[in-house]
Amino acid sequence: MSLKIPGVGNKIEEYQYCVAKDNENAVCVIIKYDKSGNLAQRVQKAFEIRPDTRWPDPDIIVEILKYLLDQGLIRKNVKIREDKARMYIWFDDNQFTGNSI
Repeated sequence: MSLKIPGVGNKIEEYQYCVAKDNENAVCVIIKYDKSGNLAQRVQKAFEIRPDTRWPDPDIIVEILKYLLDQGLIRKNVKIREDKARMYIWFDDNQFTGNSI
């Protein structure tokens, strides 16, 4: 279906992603897509998600984010939102501590 990312005007229907823990147990999310459907304009958006009291286990964070991003590719419209002032990232209704990088 699609993915909506902050700072990107249109919904993204085709994308690739990588979700993995780094060596400090933060979760790195990288989403690559073609700007305006143009293969020559490949861009990426990256987020860093950190465990907190709501989501203390980075392995669970990885599982949830992979699931949601997979859903955006096959059957669901997934929306990512960012509250920079509070350093929160939402993947649909799931709130995480983090920021775009």
